Amino acid sequence: MPTTQFDYSNLPAGISTSLQVRAARINQSKRTMVREGLAIGAELSAARDELAGVGRDGLFAPWLKSMEFSKSYAYVLIGLYEKYPEGSVQFQDTSLSLSSMISISSAPDDIRPQVEAAVQAELAQHKRVTAAKIEEMKREFSSKEHALKDDMEKSRQLLRASTANERLLMNERDAVRDKLNAVTRELDAQAQTYSEAIARAKEDAERSVKEVEV
Repeated sequence: MPTTQFDYSNLPAGISTSLQVRAARINQSKRTMVREGLAIGAELSAARDELAGVGRDGLFAPWLKSMEFSKSYAYVLIGLYEKYPEGSVQFQDTSLSLSSMISISSAPDDIRPQVEAAVQAELAQHKRVTAAKIEEMKREFSSKEHALKDDMEKSRQLLRASTANERLLMNERDAVRDKLNAVTRELDAQAQTYSEAIARAKEDAERSVKEVEV
């Protein structure tokens, strides 16, 4: 069955986020199930070989029964391990579900190619949807990155403008202060001149009074 993409956008934000997290956990568990299934197949294969020697023939089934493990299912997992040995490319590609792998392994020989083709087609569709989703996320991230860079540049421009305005205000303040200082010095000079003129006038008046008295 082809993989379809679920639209989370129509759900409330909280539920949308929760479901996406759950989906990620389920997909991770599915990948873990594949690896565990193949690991069990490896252990079963080794145990079968160990019990294949003289005097041990026929002990594999009772050993399985002691673990409440059916012989048919054990051989399915052994078959999977032998088909997808650890370290192979197929083993590393854990996108294929354990149930799909079992379906391929359990199918009769005459229809196994069709079953495997159907499963691989489903996997290919899943990969295409995943790749499309990744590309969409990349585009969204790139768009947000560009928007963030634009905002940062605008902030820098505002900061530069603010700094320029601050420098202009400081220059105007310094100019006003210098002008005020110049006016103050001028007034001080005029006051000194007036004081000296008054002192001289006072001295002249005192001399004139003395001359009149004499």
